[in-house]
Amino acid sequence: MNIKSAHFLPGTNKRLGDKYLLLECLGDGSHGWVWRAERLQDNQIVAVKIPKDMTRGDRELAEGKELLGIEAHPNIVQIFDMGRIENEWFYIEMEYFPSQTLAQKLDDRQRNFGQTYERLFKIYRQVLDAVLNRPGIVGDLIF
Repeated sequence: MNIKSAHFLPGTNKRLGDKYLLLECLGDGSHGWVWRAERLQDNQIVAVKIPKDMTRGDRELAEGKELLGIEAHPNIVQIFDMGRIENEWFYIEMEYFPSQTLAQKLDDRQRNFGQTYERLFKIYRQVLDAVLNRPGIVGDLIF
């Protein structure tokens, strides 16, 4: 694989190859960015995750590959596609929906989002339902 640059610096209204127009940075973590983007093929709004270090192999970058093509679930963000653009930039295309992360919601003290055990247990039930009722997401769990 011929990688022109080890690091990609995305920006608003910047194109990621001929596949996406980056619209808004939704998150910036230590390993990558998540952008609200327009898929140029059909003008669909999606979320695109872009790793900061492009030098790693595709196998290492393909986080969530087991989620490609699985049946939709209300508690799991759908992953539509992943790969490299122009043999250089790795991307993971996901379902976009306007919201906060679970961490942001739990930290939102003004709305008391996670302040009761009943609310926290409801969140845990949703997470467990998503994980335990989706074949291929996790291996055999031992409790």
